Amino acid sequence: MIEIKGALEALGIKKEKVMTKYEVKKKNNGKGDAFISFFDRLLRWIIEHRTKFFLLIGIILLALVGSQVYFYLQASQAKKVANIYEKALQAKPEEALKAWKVILEKDPPLQLGDYIRFNMAGIYTEQKKWEEVAKIFAQLENSSLDYVRYLSFWSHALALENANQTQEALKAYETLVSQKENPYQVYGKLGKARCLRQLKEFAKAEKTLADILENPDSPAHVKSEAMEQWMSLKLRSS
Repeated sequence: MIEIKGALEALGIKKEKVMTKYEVKKKNNGKGDAFISFFDRLLRWIIEHRTKFFLLIGIILLALVGSQVYFYLQASQAKKVANIYEKALQAKPEEALKAWKVILEKDPPLQLGDYIRFNMAGIYTEQKKWEEVAKIFAQLENSSLDYVRYLSFWSHALALENANQTQEALKAYETLVSQKENPYQVYGKLGKARCLRQLKEFAKAEKTLADILENPDSPAHVKSEAMEQWMSLKLRSS
């Protein structure tokens, strides 16, 4: 039997060198890997902090389930509102008003709420319930939609005027007139002149009408109505 030393020497490998490699390998096997994998670390952390870990998982699951329940309820609520809305469109005025109020109590999206209030104001206008109309348009003056807000200032003032609340209507028209960006401003001046005439403040009414007539940007039909009012005031004073 050939000795190991002789065999190694025959291959040109010294025993000392081989033993050194063996010793290093043995040393490394004894120490273990220098780096622990990410999953090993995670597993050890979970075992060590299992109470916190399962609490965290529970919170996440609760949040996910809660969000799903919320969206389901929102969708369910929207479906109910849509059903009520469709029935209200085909209902008689009084029944429609009740349906609109039910929807508003459910806090619908802002734009839908504005549209419903417009519908309610239309029904109250047909019924000549001007105070109710004024209340609705006073609410719509806070709309996030510019065209709704601008129109509401004019409609609010008109409703008060029709309700014979002349002093309040005058204030509403003056608010409208102060809004230079409001496309209905010129109609506010016409309404203001009417209220001033009702309150027997004829000089102020004439001045307001003169502002309309002298303004080149005033629409023709507005100038025509202003001229009629102005002539009526002149005939009265003659």
